[in-house]
Amino acid sequence: MNYDSLKNVYGNFQLPKAEVLVEGKSFGENRAGMLIDEVRVELSCGFEAAEAVFCITGCVDLDTGMYKTKELKPFILLGSYVLIKMGYRSGTKEVFRGFISRTEFVNEDGTPSVEVTSVDVKGIMMANTYARQLKARYVSDAVRELFDKPSYQELSARGIIGKLDIPPTPDKTRGEADKNLVSIEMVSESDYEFAVRWARRSGCEFYTSLGTVRFRKARSDEKTYFTLGPGDGMTQYRISYDVSPLAGKAEIRGMEDGRGEVIKAKKKISRRISLGNYAGKLVDQSEKIYIDSTLRSKEEAAERLEYLAERTAYRFGTFECECVGVPELLPGRYIEVEGLGSPADNRFYVEEVLHSMDSLSGYRCRIKGRTDKLKD
Repeated sequence: MNYDSLKNVYGNFQLPKAEVLVEGKSFGENRAGMLIDEVRVELSCGFEAAEAVFCITGCVDLDTGMYKTKELKPFILLGSYVLIKMGYRSGTKEVFRGFISRTEFVNEDGTPSVEVTSVDVKGIMMANTYARQLKARYVSDAVRELFDKPSYQELSARGIIGKLDIPPTPDKTRGEADKNLVSIEMVSESDYEFAVRWARRSGCEFYTSLGTVRFRKARSDEKTYFTLGPGDGMTQYRISYDVSPLAGKAEIRGMEDGRGEVIKAKKKISRRISLGNYAGKLVDQSEKIYIDSTLRSKEEAAERLEYLAERTAYRFGTFECECVGVPELLPGRYIEVEGLGSPADNRFYVEEVLHSMDSLSGYRCRIKGRTDKLKD
């Protein structure tokens, strides 16, 4: 996708439009004179929940000063399924699905309104705490097992969960379940805490995107989805490169259970981080050492080190920008920045996207991304 092709799809990005559907009922069909004044959708491929907020105005009877409860009710009930589409008159696409978690009645500037906040499935996953033994012996199977519960089956039936994208984790690929455990255990933690704990340990991302729950190797989707630039939709930006977090070598150490032998792995890290040689020489001399008591084999140590070294490397370059609103801009994807010249032109992994629409600014996107090296 690029700016010119989407410009044709969305009618030159004219006449922004947001559609909010609650339990399948479109807010635009209400006949009470109520309007949605603002929509904000915050998406991330990090561990936090995705969130959407829409603000309803024109929701108070001018004669009585009371809220139009009957007319509001279908759109504000806690637990209701919410689907939000954004785009332009020529077409809209889904950017969020979840359920209403909070409703607020507000009057801060003389205009009464209702703010409705929705979250994705992680909001349910955070609710309960368990201490139990799972049937699964591998991480990916254990995460799948979480979603066998009736509460998640109900979310699937209602469309809040569309599908699971949970490929085999490294432990299953190696066929090495924990020798000391018949299965994996939850230790007084919520489903969310359990999934995040194992995502960190397995080098995985854990997030939802358009109803798909993803638990996969971090930055595993190598495809470049979008191109931005100063003449191609990007209006504000900040691109920075910082060598201070980097290291030229990395090592991880642990202790093998039962035998008392040290498990370790080493890795040399080499990436293009400067137009000259000075930065590389400085970084090559530094080393990061990680201590991990959960390591069980040399293979696991090497995989864990690969993830930790990559995570550190992606602190090198950061990208923030505001651009024209595009529903296709989603976290968990690579984008290309062009038209600024080297070294600003680069390929970045999008970690956060804010879709926002209001009467003043129209439809805009704010993006945060990272890279581990300069473009060749």
